[in-house]
Amino acid sequence: MTKNRKLFIGIAGVLLVAAVIFIGTLIYDELKPPSTDTAVFQSSIFSFAYPRTYALKESSTGAANIGSQPEEGEFMPMVQVVRYTNDPDSPRPPSYDVYLQRQVVALCGSDSAETIVCKAGTWEPYTSPTGLEGQRSTLTMTRTNLTSGTTTESTYGPITAFDVTQEPTIEDPLRYQAVFVYPALESVITGTTSTELLDEILGTLTLGRPIVTTTPAL
Repeated sequence: MTKNRKLFIGIAGVLLVAAVIFIGTLIYDELKPPSTDTAVFQSSIFSFAYPRTYALKESSTGAANIGSQPEEGEFMPMVQVVRYTNDPDSPRPPSYDVYLQRQVVALCGSDSAETIVCKAGTWEPYTSPTGLEGQRSTLTMTRTNLTSGTTTESTYGPITAFDVTQEPTIEDPLRYQAVFVYPALESVITGTTSTELLDEILGTLTLGRPIVTTTPAL
């Protein structure tokens, strides 16, 4: 076998291997499951999806905080999904609507620098993209600087609530419950709220059962 023929065979072999690798790569890219930028939080109380670019911290059962987590710095909650229940050690509100009005103003608080007080607005019917029937309201928020005495007024919301009150039993008396989805107060104060994040969570929210996810078949 001449040197030229050996060289030709060697080059042909290299080209054949390269072609096989190239075709294999195309087939894999075509058939592999698509990558997703969405994470799913699931619990027996509620489930929802949110972009993976955000972080989630579950402060307690039925309390999920979604926000930003820089590599260096503290977690900043931006949206909160929380199941609230009326205090069993206090007199039960006379109705769910009264409970709702009392609970929503409790979402506001204050720190050492200022006093924050919220006034409840009118509740309007709301239907989520997943078909959940709830109510929505916007609060009037008054902030008072404790040093200067300066007062500023703005809106806080939207606050969305879904009634998840359970049927009472002899063992478990009636307690009003609602799942609230709302911008975290910290993000409102710092101006870091995200309407897109809030809408995505509400757009995928389910109650009492997990979100069903499917994996594309290969």
